[in-house]
Amino acid sequence: MRFVCLLICLGFVSGASAQTLPAGKGKEIIEGSCSDCHGPEQVQGRAWTAERWRTVVRQMVNKGATLSDDETKTLLDYLIANFGPVNVNKATAKEIQSGLQLSDTEAGAIVRYRDMHGNFKDWNDFAKVPGVNAAKLEGIKDSVVF
Repeated sequence: MRFVCLLICLGFVSGASAQTLPAGKGKEIIEGSCSDCHGPEQVQGRAWTAERWRTVVRQMVNKGATLSDDETKTLLDYLIANFGPVNVNKATAKEIQSGLQLSDTEAGAIVRYRDMHGNFKDWNDFAKVPGVNAAKLEGIKDSVVF
């Protein structure tokens, strides 16, 4: 099964050695167990909810990743803390860009709007940002918190 996981994931490995992950206990698990199938770029730039991360880790275990219950918990805590939803009221333009996979221009527009109008109160408030495609924002709705 581990061999099948390796074959499935080989297509995802590209420049993994150049990628760096935030420090933390879960980093070791990603670099050890998860790197058998793919590189850190599979988690970098994601801003998924806790439930989405649980689903992904469960799928990887079902595909052959060998993690103890403690390792699974540590990994989930790490992923949620480092690659969870982006708080658009606190994040920098760079954090918004990478976490929500927006352009420099879009992330800058969000920060400028926030600076001029104050913190976003809710989704409707956030969707008013000029210079950001509303349909694109709708697609990242689950990755945003206020």
